[in-house]
Amino acid sequence: MDGFASALRSCFSDILDAVVAELEIQRRQNEKLSLRLSKALDMVKMYQKALENCDNMLRAQQQINEQLEKEARAVDL
Repeated sequence: MDGFASALRSCFSDILDAVVAELEIQRRQNEKLSLRLSKALDMVKMYQKALENCDNMLRAQQQINEQLEKEARAVDL
């Protein structure tokens, strides 16, 4: 029985080592993906802020244009 128990222990040990190694590989891959997602999220936030700034500038320009049109109409009258 000792030989069988030893072989069984060895087999399970090999299986556990393989499972642990695979989990470690998956953990590293998940860390890489997490970093890539974090960088992508940072870029999205940066683009969102840039779009908000553009929107604000366009609104300000639109108000200026409307004011200039009003002043031009007032001069024409």
